[in-house]
Amino acid sequence: MRLNIFLASVLFAALSVQAQVFTEAKGGLVDYTRADLSPRKTCDAIAKFKAKEIAEIHATAVPTSAAAPEHCRVTGTLSPEIAFEVSLPAKWNGRFYMIGNGGHAGENMEDAGRVSQRNTALAMGFAFAQTNTGHDSRKEPGGSFVMSNPQKAVDYAYRAVHLTAVTTKAITKDYYGKAVSKSYWNSCSNGGRQGMIEAQRYPEDFDGIVANAPWVDQTGFTIGAMWNQKALSEAPVSAAKLTLLANKVMEKCDATDGVKDGLIGDPRKCQFNAKVDRKSTRL
Repeated sequence: MRLNIFLASVLFAALSVQAQVFTEAKGGLVDYTRADLSPRKTCDAIAKFKAKEIAEIHATAVPTSAAAPEHCRVTGTLSPEIAFEVSLPAKWNGRFYMIGNGGHAGENMEDAGRVSQRNTALAMGFAFAQTNTGHDSRKEPGGSFVMSNPQKAVDYAYRAVHLTAVTTKAITKDYYGKAVSKSYWNSCSNGGRQGMIEAQRYPEDFDGIVANAPWVDQTGFTIGAMWNQKALSEAPVSAAKLTLLANKVMEKCDATDGVKDGLIGDPRKCQFNAKVDRKSTRL
């Protein structure tokens, strides 16, 4: 299988990036919105699907609504605690689309942003998949999940995405009686890291990977966060002052790249100095 990897190091927020998905569908060389494949099983029947790693599986028929077309939503758990979903449209385009996770993952798969991405993919005829990578961030916030079970760290690092991709593509094949023709990954930040790990470890999982703003240097990031915290502990700055400082830096340096867009293109070109500019910042 030929793997096409698109690495886009962008500075957009994750939701902003995801909002651009499929916007040029009508102008594409391939009309992937053409969906004329129908299921060969009922939604209830797919709940009996079995695979080695499936600990629990459910299937719910979802009628057409203003948000999404008719589809079969399959959810469950992959051993030991990996929540997964694959939603299968009544009219399928033969393709598979999967999104990743932000930060330390553990998201509720019914979060508004994730539901929006699911609905958009379904409207285009894609089978849609996602996972929480093996923990619930509401119960284990931040990176605390790695303290309860080392397996959760492995699942977060790489296993959950791969296992979810393999399992949900098998469920898709069983439901339609036809293998996935093309499979795609699209995600940002930690999701970009996940996409790059997939390309390195499991190149057969996806035909195309969009790895936006990949968070690849987790060790360096963590050390940097510890350094920042140590500095703030020694010279505490209130949240209000941090906000004021951020606003003043943006005010002075936003346009250094020629565009005033709420982003500092190159921080090295920002000549802001809190001591020199103390009168304007009032810190």
